Amino acid sequence: LTGWGRRRKFDLSLILGREAYTTFRDVTLVDSVYPNLGQIDRNYDNDAELKAILAGSARALDGIEPNKQAIEEVRRYLDVQQQLHRSVTMGDIQHKYAAAPFGWREMDIAAVVAELIAGGDARITYAERVVAPQDTKMASYLRQRNMVDNARIEMRVRVSTGDLTTARRVVEDLCDIHDLPTAEDALAPRVRQALNERLDGLNGLLTSEYRRNRNYPGYDAVTRAAATIKDLLATPGDGSDLLRAVAKARLELGDTAEDLEDIDEFFPDKQRIFADAGNTVRKLESDRSYLAASREAIAALEQIERTLNNPSPYREIRNLPGAQQALTRAHAELLEAKRADVSTQAQDIFASIHEHGRELDVTLSLIEQTELARREAISHADTLTQLDALASRLGSDQTSLFQKLDEEHERIHRPRPAREGVTVTAMHATPARPERKVKEVRRVMAFQPKSNLSSKEDIDAYLQSARAYLLEQLSGNDAISLK
Repeated sequence: LTGWGRRRKFDLSLILGREAYTTFRDVTLVDSVYPNLGQIDRNYDNDAELKAILAGSARALDGIEPNKQAIEEVRRYLDVQQQLHRSVTMGDIQHKYAAAPFGWREMDIAAVVAELIAGGDARITYAERVVAPQDTKMASYLRQRNMVDNARIEMRVRVSTGDLTTARRVVEDLCDIHDLPTAEDALAPRVRQALNERLDGLNGLLTSEYRRNRNYPGYDAVTRAAATIKDLLATPGDGSDLLRAVAKARLELGDTAEDLEDIDEFFPDKQRIFADAGNTVRKLESDRSYLAASREAIAALEQIERTLNNPSPYREIRNLPGAQQALTRAHAELLEAKRADVSTQAQDIFASIHEHGRELDVTLSLIEQTELARREAISHADTLTQLDALASRLGSDQTSLFQKLDEEHERIHRPRPAREGVTVTAMHATPARPERKVKEVRRVMAFQPKSNLSSKEDIDAYLQSARAYLLEQLSGNDAISLK
C-alpha cells in the first residue's frame, strides 16, 4: 500500500470536496496573478466614503491605518515619477493599479489617493487649477472615467523651514497680526485669509475715503499695495505655492508694509485733523486777499498748506490744530473789525435816508424793511468777501431809496385832474409838460476814494474837485442822479 500510494497521483478534490476545492483553486489563481491585492485591507463602496476621507472625517480603528501598504506603494510610485519629471494622471493611476500585480478596485484606488490628498502629501490639478480637497467634484476627478485622464496628480513639495519662517514674518508685518501658526498646513490658509482681509481693507480705502478726497496722502502707496497683494493671491497652485511666493517677494512686501504703516495710522484719527484743516482753508479761500493784512494768518496758512500738499505729511499733522486755530483766530479778528466798519456805514447811510425822508415829509415802509435785512445780513456774514459785497450794496440802497423818496414826493405833490361835474365852456390847448432830462452819474466818479485827508485844505480841495465834476455833468441837463 505504501509503495502504491507513493506512485499514485494525490487527488485533493477527493479530500476537500468539490466546492471547497473550487474555492481553493480560485484563490490560488488570484494570488498568483495579483500578488499585491492584499495591500488593500479595507474596501470602499461610494463617493460619500471618499468625501469623508477628503474631509478628514472617515472613521478608523485606533492604531490602524486603512490600506497603509497601498498608500505607501502609490506614494513611492509618485515620488519616482516626480523625480523623473513625468506627468501622471488619475487615469494612469487607475489603469496601473487595476492591472496585475495589483488588481485593486476602482473605488479603492480612489480611496488610496484620497488618503494622500487628505494628508497633504499629494494634490490634484484639473484644468490648470489645483483642486481643494473639499471641492465638490474631487471624488469625480479621482474615479470618473470621463475626468480621470484630465486630472493630474503629483506629490506636494513641502515648503522649506526658511521659507515658512520668512512668509510668516512678512505677512505678520504686512497685515499687522501676530497669531499666525507655524505648521505649513495650518499657516497656508491663515496667510491667504490675512492677505484677503488686507486687500479688502485697501480696496475699501480706495473706493470710499480716497474717492471722497484724492488729496489724502498715500493714495499711490495703497494702489500699489493692493495690486501687489492681488497678484500674490493669484499665484497658481495651492497654499504651499502661495507661501513660497510670499517668501520670494519678501523685499517688496517689506517695503509695502513700511508704506502702509503710516497710512494705517492716518485713518481715521489723523484723517479727521487733516480733513478739518482742508475744510478751513477752503472756507476762507474767498478771503485769502484780506488775510494778507495779518502776519499771524499768513504764517498759519502757509504751514497748513505746506502740510496738506506734502505727499508724506504724517509727522506734521500734529501741528495742524494749532495752525488752524491761529488762522481761525486771525480771520475772526479781521472779520469783526470789518463787520464793525460795515455796521457803521449802514447806520450812516440809513440815517441819511431817514433824514431825506423827513425833509420831504415822506415815509416808505421799504426803508425799514431794507434796513432790517441789511443789518441781519451784516450780523450773519461769515466772510470778509460777504461784508465787502454788503458795503457795496449799501451804496446802491442809498441811491435807490433816495430816488424812491423823490418819486413819492413828486407823486404826492403832482397837480390833480379837474373834478367831475365841472363844465368846460371853452377848449384851450394845454401845453405838454416838458420831460425833465436827468443824467445818472456814478457816485464813485465824483467822490473818488482818497486817503490821508489830513487838513482843512485837503478836504476843501477834495470837495472842490467833486463839485467841479458834478457841475460838469449837470451842464446841459435838468438834474443829475447819483448812483
